[in-house]
Amino acid sequence: MRMAMPYFSLFVLALGGQPENIGYVRMARTLAALIMFPIAGYVTDQRGRVKIIAVAGYLSALTFLFYIFAMDWTTIAMGTFLQGLVMIQFPAVGAITADSLPPRRRGLGLAVAMTVPDAASIVSPYIGGYLIDRYGAVAALRWIFAFILVFRLLSATIRLKFLKETVEVPASAASLRNIPQVMKESYKSVIEALRWMPRNLWFLSMVIALISFSNSIVGPFWIVYAVGAIGLSATQWGLLGVISTALRSVLGIPAGLVVDRVSKRMIIIVGIASTVLPVYYFIYAKTFWDVLAVTLVTSTANAFLMPACQALVADSVPRERRGRIMSAIGRGVIMVTGAGGGGGGGGPGMGFILSIPVIVGSLAGGHIYSANAAHPWIIMTGTLVTCTALSVAFIREPYKKEL
Repeated sequence: MRMAMPYFSLFVLALGGQPENIGYVRMARTLAALIMFPIAGYVTDQRGRVKIIAVAGYLSALTFLFYIFAMDWTTIAMGTFLQGLVMIQFPAVGAITADSLPPRRRGLGLAVAMTVPDAASIVSPYIGGYLIDRYGAVAALRWIFAFILVFRLLSATIRLKFLKETVEVPASAASLRNIPQVMKESYKSVIEALRWMPRNLWFLSMVIALISFSNSIVGPFWIVYAVGAIGLSATQWGLLGVISTALRSVLGIPAGLVVDRVSKRMIIIVGIASTVLPVYYFIYAKTFWDVLAVTLVTSTANAFLMPACQALVADSVPRERRGRIMSAIGRGVIMVTGAGGGGGGGGPGMGFILSIPVIVGSLAGGHIYSANAAHPWIIMTGTLVTCTALSVAFIREPYKKEL
């Protein structure tokens, strides 16, 4: 995935898409997820975590066939829409991870869960960029997507075989064969979950939603601007991705230890605030070294932000509600997109509430970029300033940590 997703926008453009179409492709996945997340959260809490993770893994692997055989950007959009329909594993993965970690070690555990994949994929962005420069975006990415399909099937099999359930399935759980009843109960449970959410979690969700909105605007165009306006090659962008991933890997475990010992609220405030100037500076970048400076700061901030925010969400939500809450607000991922990232089109951190701002941002992003290439980063800078202020004013540590 790290070989392919930083270059996904180039794939859309190479198959006849325009900047506006990149936003439409991203929006298709999030729109489908908006429909499915309430069902995912309800089923996760009612029927358990493991089976839904494995089944969704098998189905998501097959969606890559649309990328492998795509002849134009509309086929890619069909694939992303179907991927959105099988995002149902994300609340389950978030819930089973939080269930498996004691509160006092949650920051470290979440950091390890992110560091291991990062360490395994350090050179992936560089390899992807090299292959694109050598063989072209379409040919290189078709082969990469084919390998992703195979490895996703393997991943789903491993999860099905080795993951252990962390909740007891109630005897009264709704039968999945009764689809209308499941859908009714699912959407009803979302309303109940939102009513339950404490004030602190609402404001944290607002910060996550605003950053997700700005990421959806600017995320797909980092590489488009870097290649088109600054003049970097795909290989150079891949090298930046390697540096970003390596830095997060090195900082991952120390960041997790810090999260367990220091105020998560303070880490979130400092982390968001530290990205304001680098994001704004990107539109003035002229060389590889300028972009590298931006990458170093944002990657360092992300290494601390992601485990801190996820741990704060997990601490704030009891085990029996995690599936539904995480289907509503996601796992609690705060991340500023950039080199080595997937492009801001939604992902494991997504939730029902976040889907709406991401859809709006995805639809608007291409038009904003076409009107003025600098405007997406100006919007994101303003969003980060706003989120810093909201975090200072309203986010607090939970008084009681739930197991």
